[in-house]
Amino acid sequence: MTDNTDATDADELTLHDAVNLAMRLHRAGDLDGAARVYRGVLDLAPDLPAALHFYGLLLDGRGDPQGLDLVRRSLDLSPDETGWWGNLAESLAAKGRDAEAEDAFMRGVALDPGDAAAYPRLERFLTARGRIPDVVRLHAEHVLASPQRRHVSELGRAAVRLGRMAEGAAYFQRWLDEDPGNPVATHLLMAARGELPERAGDDYVAVAFDNYAERFDDHIASLDYRGPALIAAALARAC
Repeated sequence: MTDNTDATDADELTLHDAVNLAMRLHRAGDLDGAARVYRGVLDLAPDLPAALHFYGLLLDGRGDPQGLDLVRRSLDLSPDETGWWGNLAESLAAKGRDAEAEDAFMRGVALDPGDAAAYPRLERFLTARGRIPDVVRLHAEHVLASPQRRHVSELGRAAVRLGRMAEGAAYFQRWLDEDPGNPVATHLLMAARGELPERAGDDYVAVAFDNYAERFDDHIASLDYRGPALIAAALARAC
C-alpha cells in the first residue's frame, strides 16, 4: 500500500491527521479501529480522496466489493496520485483481473515515467506472469526516463535494448571519454555501431568473467545446470 498524501491545507488539517491516524492503525493490523476512523472522516468529508482510497483498500482486503468502488472514486477525484494507481492495480491483480490491473499500472507509470516505485511494481506483476520481454523493455524505458540518476553505461545498455543503437553508441562514447581505454565501454561502443570483431578482446573477456564470477554458481544453480553430474553418471555406466 503506497501513500502519496500530504497534509498542507490548514482547513483540513484535522481531517488529514485523522486519516493519518487511521492509516497507522491500518498498517499496525488494527483494521476495526482504522475502519472506525476512516468512516468518521468520511461522515464529515464524504469526498476526501485519501480517506476514500485507504478505506477502500481496507474493505477490499476484507473481501467487500464496495472497496474497489471507493478506490476508483478516490482516483476519479485525485487522478494524479501515481502510487494509488499501483494500489488499485495490485488489488485487481489479486482477483485475476489482469487486463484491468495492467491498465491501472500503466496509468500510474504514465504520470511519472521516472518514478522509483511505479515501474518496479509493474515489473513484478509482469514477471509473475512470465512476460520477461515486456519486463526488459519496461526496465529500459524506466532507466532512460530518469537519466539524472543513471550512469552513462546503464543508459547506453538501456537504449540498445530498445533498439536505439545510435543513442546507445552516444552514451558509450561518453563513457569512453570519461574513462579512456575502458575495455567494456570500447566493446559496447563497437557493438552499438555494428563494428564488432570476430572475437571479443582479451581485456574485455577478462573483465566480463571477473564481474560474473561472484554470481556464477548461483546463476548455474538457478538454471538447473547438471552437465558435470550427467557426465559422471555416463562414465559410471560405461565403466
